[in-house]
Amino acid sequence: MFSNNLILNEHDEKVLASLVEHNTQSVMIVAHTGSGKETIATELSAMIAKRPENTLKILPEEGIISIDQIRKVKQFLELKTYDSSQSRVVLLVNADKMTVEAQNSLLKILEEPPERCMLILTASNDSTMLPTISSRTRIIRLKNPTKLQIQEYLLKKDYELTKIQDVLKLSGNLVGLAIDILEGQNTDFVKSIELAKDFLAQTTLERLKIVDKISKSRDSTNLFLASLKTIATAMISAKKEGSERWVKILHMTNQAESKMLKNTNTKLVLDNLILSM
Repeated sequence: MFSNNLILNEHDEKVLASLVEHNTQSVMIVAHTGSGKETIATELSAMIAKRPENTLKILPEEGIISIDQIRKVKQFLELKTYDSSQSRVVLLVNADKMTVEAQNSLLKILEEPPERCMLILTASNDSTMLPTISSRTRIIRLKNPTKLQIQEYLLKKDYELTKIQDVLKLSGNLVGLAIDILEGQNTDFVKSIELAKDFLAQTTLERLKIVDKISKSRDSTNLFLASLKTIATAMISAKKEGSERWVKILHMTNQAESKMLKNTNTKLVLDNLILSM
């Protein structure tokens, strides 16, 4: 049902396909950064909306989704479709970047949704969402395809096996990130992965200089922490010597992410992370 450009495990494909057949007013697709969930959600929204003009895609601006953007969502949903049998679809990418004000505004839409509309949200961490939004939204937690599935998928795209294996180790088997690296896509996450690799190879003093730049942006800080987690998880999975170090880095990075959710100062979070590593 989905195109060959997507790779999904069998269970997730069935769940997502059912959304096209049944009238679900809101769904949240939750998966790790770099999993390819935005690509999946984009194709899903196109299948439901049927016509491009029936879809509104909202992306974070300067690291957040604001209340003004949610107001645009409301205006869009109030419009009538060309064909009354079709639905309007709103795709909120990285919905976990919504401000509290934006979430409260979205909640009003969820409480009294217009007829023939659907909201598709994606998130890497839905714990930042208001419980009232989560309770009114069907949450789908994507399971990562197996390493063998991803490898076979990439082999069909004519990538060399050795290169695929190297990239999968780096990406922690995250298919979206793996494809970006193989295709030479210099996305923010790819650049953050490279920065995290450089960071881990530096002295404490050099690390402090790196985080001084990163900490100026909350979005960059969150992406950097996700990159450290990806690298640590990949190294633990590889079961190489020194895995205790990577387990510690993963644990400390998880703690840093928890502090970020409490709106702790970004510089303080990263400085503490460095001193604890």
